[in-house]
Amino acid sequence: MRVLRELEEIIRTRNIQTVFQPIVNTKAATIIGYEALSRGPQGSPLASPEDLFTAAKEHDLLWELESVCRSRAFENAQAHGHRGYLFINVDPQVLKDANFRAGLTSELVGEHQFHPSQIVFEVTEKSSIVDYPAFREALRYYTEQGFKIAIDDVGSGCSGMRTIAEIHPQFIKLDMGLVRDIDKDALKQEIARHLLAMCASVNMRLIAEGVETMSELGALLELGVEYVQGYLLGRPSADLSYTISKAVIECMQLIARERENLSCRPEAISIGCLATPVEAISEFVTAKEALALMSKKNLSGIVVTRDGRPIGLVMKSACQAMTAATYGKAIYADRSVCFLMDRNPLVVGFTSHLGDIVQLALARHEEKIYDYVVVVHEERYFGVVTVKKMLEKMRQDLIGARSLPPNGELRSVGGSE
Repeated sequence: MRVLRELEEIIRTRNIQTVFQPIVNTKAATIIGYEALSRGPQGSPLASPEDLFTAAKEHDLLWELESVCRSRAFENAQAHGHRGYLFINVDPQVLKDANFRAGLTSELVGEHQFHPSQIVFEVTEKSSIVDYPAFREALRYYTEQGFKIAIDDVGSGCSGMRTIAEIHPQFIKLDMGLVRDIDKDALKQEIARHLLAMCASVNMRLIAEGVETMSELGALLELGVEYVQGYLLGRPSADLSYTISKAVIECMQLIARERENLSCRPEAISIGCLATPVEAISEFVTAKEALALMSKKNLSGIVVTRDGRPIGLVMKSACQAMTAATYGKAIYADRSVCFLMDRNPLVVGFTSHLGDIVQLALARHEEKIYDYVVVVHEERYFGVVTVKKMLEKMRQDLIGARSLPPNGELRSVGGSE
């Protein structure tokens, strides 16, 4: 009863401390956002977050506590002038709560002058998700408004891959248990490498959590991990006055130079150098209008964007096949192109290596193997690259480097331009 009374008093008085931990882009050595973490009052038996949220679950006050924590996070973030991503921890049980869905977060976003695209709901992989279809539907309610999703603690439990496959998050956070001593553990490095490849192929971003040593950071940078979080970069703090230490920046720059030295290899050319800045369309364009534009511009496909960021890809052949089917024209022609687009195209960063992207492109399902590769620069749509163009570039460079005959094997692999 003492714990219950303490919990009720904390909720009634909103006596929650919010601390923020930075998430760093290692390529630019900049902070892209913060994870908001909640603490109970100092000296209270519920001071630690683990005790606080365990008590809330036991006394069926999880929604009430999380609503206070969320409100305090927005208030404090605004007070410190934060304008980047704000990662908000959400328990799967609360996300499906009718009260949560009633619009509290949307109200907080507007009240504190944020945009939904800045808010990332961080769902812990340690929490059990019993009904995946219902959970997916709950998430769709938020993602359609522009909110983003992150899966926390990936690798800490046995359901991580299924959670990723069911939810299609924008971010996954590598559990600190897989980051600890990764510089000394080849298996952990291989797990991180495979997760990175998966993220690149389905337009997700990997954040390595719990980075505490320069050796761990160095290993992650050599693997190509772009986003990191941990005590080495910054401990949780009530304010946002973080500066990345000179030593950390020098480590980032050193690894970046070493990786750049490898770019002399033909297969390591930046994919952005091959990208064509093809016009994009909004999600409000109809399928009929999209087809007309592709025909007029002689395009094989077109990218669908929202706020300058790619959300889908429509290939002309697939669009024509769908609208040509029985009743297809009547069903799709005047509806949003979103009903026909591929929501998970291959989206890659401007500086990605050509050789890596060719492998990812050719590993796609046979029906999608010649779809455009979508290129982004600083998270915004930049252009597209065809498989044909990538293979021709590799062939030209290999001919120059090894004097291969011009009618080499790669010449036979084609695709629409």
